[in-house]
Amino acid sequence: MTIWVLRGVAVTALAAMWWLSRVLALARWQVAACIPVRLNADGSWQAVNLTWYGIVSAVAYSLAVAALVFLGAGLGAALGSLLAMVAVVLAVCMPASRLVAAWVEGKSATLTVGGAVFVALWLVPVVAWGVRQYWGGLPPWPQVLAASAVAYALGEGVGRLACCSFGCCYGRRVEELPAPWRRLATPLAVRFWGPTKKAAYASGWEGAALVPVQGMATVVHGVAAWMGAEALVAGDVDLALAWAGMVPLAWRVVSEFLRADFRGNARFSAYQWMAVVGMVWIGGILGLAPKATLTFDGAAALAALAHPGTLAALAGVFAVSLIYTGISRVTAACVHLQVRTERI
Repeated sequence: MTIWVLRGVAVTALAAMWWLSRVLALARWQVAACIPVRLNADGSWQAVNLTWYGIVSAVAYSLAVAALVFLGAGLGAALGSLLAMVAVVLAVCMPASRLVAAWVEGKSATLTVGGAVFVALWLVPVVAWGVRQYWGGLPPWPQVLAASAVAYALGEGVGRLACCSFGCCYGRRVEELPAPWRRLATPLAVRFWGPTKKAAYASGWEGAALVPVQGMATVVHGVAAWMGAEALVAGDVDLALAWAGMVPLAWRVVSEFLRADFRGNARFSAYQWMAVVGMVWIGGILGLAPKATLTFDGAAALAALAHPGTLAALAGVFAVSLIYTGISRVTAACVHLQVRTERI
């Protein structure tokens, strides 16, 4: 029963994510709100923009944490131990997403999921081992890493929709592809509208037909999360880690060749090298980690997800990630307020 519910949710979510990848490319879906902060001499207000990028990213972070709580509790983890691990990992990886981007791309206002994931691949086993040793309440770290990989795949699948809103991480122009690939990509191409989309201001490609890298990424990561979750529910940790860990990293290597945005000066980017090293690391875990037969406890998973502590944690994750990713550093606004005299 649990598997069929999971499959129904997964198919519906994948269809919705592909549809949203097209809708969010429109100009309307970049800025969600303008917040006045300083009054100008002419009576207008300087404002900061709260973006749909941040809202979608906050949803993605929250869904990833919810997935980890669900899967971890189903594997026998205590809720407090899970949330403690999540707090440490997010406290390191959220800043890492900006620091790694600054190192690779030389841009302080850019975020990178690839860099944060590379840090998490090494951090999660250490934190999971430490919590298990000194606090208890967690299964062995390979199981925690598998659950974390599924949560990450889900989070990045949803989070790539944020890139559709901002117009970042964009693909090559379809017209530049070899003829066979051009025919295949033309009906799937995405077009970004609005001068403040990154594809427009960085490359001058507003309205151009581009390879839909972001939409493709939502589907790849969504399928990886789906298959990984099914494997964990069936008790197969290795298969879950292979799907949710290996597939997204392999996609990172391949998809970088389809992208046109700046990711450093090297032909084979630093992010691709990080993905290759990550695949070697996961391959070593799959080959060397002790095997275990698991029984997934669906009732415990649902109970942990509905716990007040989980709901409070999810609200906190949403708020922090919204503030961290949602306040635009690369766009600004000037707001004019007026009275609607016809209504007074």
